[in-house]
Amino acid sequence: MSNNVNSISFALGMTNKVNNIYFFGGYRSSQKDVTAWKNSVEAKLPKWGVTPFCYPELSSAEDPLEGWDGSEYIADLLMPGDIIMGHSSGCGIANNVAEHAVKL
Repeated sequence: MSNNVNSISFALGMTNKVNNIYFFGGYRSSQKDVTAWKNSVEAKLPKWGVTPFCYPELSSAEDPLEGWDGSEYIADLLMPGDIIMGHSSGCGIANNVAEHAVKL
């Protein structure tokens, strides 16, 4: 998690709800972008928390996993009923987290 420690720590500190959505923003998404999405979802679905992740700075649009190494760590945190989703290129990261979760 060398390049992603701050992003993951920030994102995981943003929610304490029982039901959680792990959201991975698309290419060039900023923390401001994914926080706006988080706030919108939580206003509409108050029983859900959202843990948002902006796109990794070292990842290209073609290879979202290039600068990302947090999938296994996040997969270990998932609880039954949690949702993993991504927008655009962020789907590659969401899929990788899901692949790690299935192996548990």
